[in-house]
Amino acid sequence: MQTNLPFNVHLNFAVRPGVDGNISYGPGTSCAADLRRCHELRETHSIMVGANTYRLEKPSLTARREHLLREPVAQPERIVVTRTGVPGLPPGIIELICPDGDLKSGLSSLWLRGIHSVFVEGGPTLHREMLKQGLVNAATVYIRGTRPQDALVALFDELPGLPLDFRIRAIGEGHLVQFNFLPAVLDPHLGTQCYLPTKYGDFHLHAFEDPARGLEHVALVLGHPQHSQVTDKPVLVRVHSSCWTGDLFGSNRCDCGQQLRAALTAIQDEGTGVLIYLNQEGRGIGLRAKVLAYTLQQHGLDTYEANCRLGLPADARDFSFAAHQLKVLGVRRLRLLTNNPDKVRVFQASGIEVAALVPLGGAVNEINRRYLESKVESGHNPVLLA
Repeated sequence: MQTNLPFNVHLNFAVRPGVDGNISYGPGTSCAADLRRCHELRETHSIMVGANTYRLEKPSLTARREHLLREPVAQPERIVVTRTGVPGLPPGIIELICPDGDLKSGLSSLWLRGIHSVFVEGGPTLHREMLKQGLVNAATVYIRGTRPQDALVALFDELPGLPLDFRIRAIGEGHLVQFNFLPAVLDPHLGTQCYLPTKYGDFHLHAFEDPARGLEHVALVLGHPQHSQVTDKPVLVRVHSSCWTGDLFGSNRCDCGQQLRAALTAIQDEGTGVLIYLNQEGRGIGLRAKVLAYTLQQHGLDTYEANCRLGLPADARDFSFAAHQLKVLGVRRLRLLTNNPDKVRVFQASGIEVAALVPLGGAVNEINRRYLESKVESGHNPVLLA
């Protein structure tokens, strides 16, 4: 949840696949097991519904469990969200008025009342607004029928590009899917995001902070890579280390800018994919040291030799945080756009399956030929020199 308050928001609803592939919302409980689960969750949260749901369905908003009928059950706070007010609300129900639709401010007012957790049971408008405003920690969805895949894919299309993980299990005559919006979304320092239209497509840009190294990194996400968890199609991914000279200024000393643009074009053609952009200039030695290494290269040293002559590692890059970013974004299986086998080992050690390597052809010229040859000699794919 992207607020500064330790507030927990859990959505609950039921869906069924529509004939057009979209989602049709139904009642929040769809079988006896799901009903019991809802009442158990009600005991640990306050219950929230939208004004239309309250008017149309008159829900009791109470908690009850069959095996506790002879014992008192702690009843949750009951909350109805409205823009203009709901006449005739019974005593004890909290009317949360959000005239401009700012639900974050509404949750802040609940915090001041001592309410730190809500279980949102309806309706679909309130669910969508909670998701759109980035206020959701978890969601539980009951999907009718025996084949939940189509409904899951359609449901992903309604989520606003948020990273998530999920578990699915059969329950009653359908399936229960439990979504968790991962910590990088909940912590504003780790998962700040925005919409970013580019010439390569309409991306979501996610900014991450690596506290261990004090660095900021970004991920560009096109489409819904979470679909891969349902369709079993590996996501097209490029992990790219920053290169100011090549990426920004079009330097002919390297092929970094050409590889960056080729990767974005490939993701655009795929329609879905992720580009991780890591802040590790000069193979991890930093911008100033990279300029010094360039000076040595002008006197005949290759890119690795120059770093070592400066007393620095030949390659100081660390791809472990990229694995963390991919997990946050829901990517567990990928096709990797790379010529560097070291990246594969890092991801596999982190539990991410690299289903295939997709080589990126080199952009060889007379200036960068020695640079590319040294990369091939270090183990990179010879396609660099093609």
